Amino acid sequence: MLAHFAGYQGRLAVDNLANPKNPKALKSTCVPSCIFTDPEIASVGLNEDKAVSAGIDIDIRRFDFMGSSMARIMNETEGLIKIISDKKSGIVIGASIIGPKATELIGILTLAVSNSLTIKNLTETIFAHPTLSESITEALR
Repeated sequence: MLAHFAGYQGRLAVDNLANPKNPKALKSTCVPSCIFTDPEIASVGLNEDKAVSAGIDIDIRRFDFMGSSMARIMNETEGLIKIISDKKSGIVIGASIIGPKATELIGILTLAVSNSLTIKNLTETIFAHPTLSESITEALR
């Protein structure tokens, strides 16, 4: 059901067969989940319940698409971005998006989760204006 994860697993298997002395581990916590509905829904990493169950003290940041210039231009203001980070380290551990182009935007947050980027790393990144992607940094301010 997740063709993108199956493709990743296949590439990893081939790489590990070609380089048996230096195998790479599977990163299954960084698999984006996408639902192509209207509005779109996407998530990656840990959700609130799983993070709390794992004993992580979390910080949650949200941004409503009503505040996005591009969402207003597109007339698609329904939805929000939610970013979950480890309160102590600031590392982004999960995210959920409901709204316009959620299945495209989750890629940015998948990169953040898979590379242990922090809230600071993301807020110091310049996103073009007006775009939906700038909503990610708006959620963190």
